[in-house]
Amino acid sequence: DAYKSTPTSFTNMNTCIRVDYSSDRILIAIRGSDDIKDWLHNSMRWTTPFIGCRVHTGFLRHMMAVEKMLDPQYMKSSVPVYLVGHSLGGAVATLLGILIAHNNLLRHVRVTTFGAPRVGRYDFKLLYQKLVNFHVRRVVSPYDIVTKIPFFGFYHIGTVIVLPSSKIYNPLHNHRMDTYLQKLTSAL
Repeated sequence: DAYKSTPTSFTNMNTCIRVDYSSDRILIAIRGSDDIKDWLHNSMRWTTPFIGCRVHTGFLRHMMAVEKMLDPQYMKSSVPVYLVGHSLGGAVATLLGILIAHNNLLRHVRVTTFGAPRVGRYDFKLLYQKLVNFHVRRVVSPYDIVTKIPFFGFYHIGTVIVLPSSKIYNPLHNHRMDTYLQKLTSAL
């Protein structure tokens, strides 16, 4: 089994991913917002054309940085791709997943996000609905405000899994990945 694992960090976008390549699958994990630069990109509410639709400009810039980090040889293969991301990482995983699925309609692509924001306009949602090889699961906490932004004109895609939640109105607590993991563990 050819196995390669590459944790990588970008300094210009502060994008951190972990990629595990093998002969039967590719796993890609993408970290969420980590500093003020990430939040500045998150606040870019305008849209950019992407595969015949319009998506959030800041998220797309991060996705393009991540795409450059991937080994082109493995990305041309037909093995399934599994992506996971939290917050900004979830938005990036969604965009990267739809790009991979769109470029190879025979390749199965699965994305799981935790606390991810909305990524694209309505035409992005329509593109998702056409791709039978692309599936998204969104894990959300009811009181996580990040899952509700950008507020107007952007849409979620995929199947939503709502975690049980106590009414804690602390935006930082409700959005943290460790909070998601605790809620997920207690729900099982």
